[in-house]
Amino acid sequence: MARNLNDFYQFLEYVTRRRRAWFFVKNCLLFLFLCGVTFGILNFPALSMQLQYRVAPSTIALPKRIHGSDFPIETHSQPRYPNNTLIVEKIGVQAPILWDSTTENIEENLTQGVVHLAGSAYPGQKGNVFITGHSSNFWWRKGDYNTVFALLNNLAVGDEIVVVYQDKEFHYQVHRKLKVAPGEIGQYTQSTDEPVLTLMTCWPIGTNWKRLIVQAKLVF
Repeated sequence: MARNLNDFYQFLEYVTRRRRAWFFVKNCLLFLFLCGVTFGILNFPALSMQLQYRVAPSTIALPKRIHGSDFPIETHSQPRYPNNTLIVEKIGVQAPILWDSTTENIEENLTQGVVHLAGSAYPGQKGNVFITGHSSNFWWRKGDYNTVFALLNNLAVGDEIVVVYQDKEFHYQVHRKLKVAPGEIGQYTQSTDEPVLTLMTCWPIGTNWKRLIVQAKLVF
């Protein structure tokens, strides 16, 4: 009889442990699900752009204004886009550039376009033209450029980036893309011996975990 009671109590203890473990797992899964839903809601515009690009990239890209896939053979005169504009046709970016942004005004300027880091080079000069923009932002934050760099990760070596500055077009060709820790940004803002363009945004979308860096060399 005592043995039967002991087996019964052990069985009850086993069932209790199983129930507790399932309760813990169930609540962890529910928590992760709610976090995922919240993250999706907060970053819906940027995530929907990612999905649209995967399904139909042609609906994102700007209409091509050059012949074929090669860089156009032309001078810097008569730009095809407005002055002080960044254009990345492949990912549908056409955004105003706010020059000489500092830590004091960068957040405000990011609501109006992409920002050029004060102290970095200008197009046409030897050095590093450093430009940053949002990949995502809270959907209730005002601004038409909260997702301007949401598709930046889709750029590949050889893709074209255009900057219109002082009524001239400057064409750059992507030569590398990398993801770095926030503390490593400094080395990518430094001046260079040749004219390059550096684009930066937060990555992955909706986080500040890494910085996505795209660097391009001046073609003409």
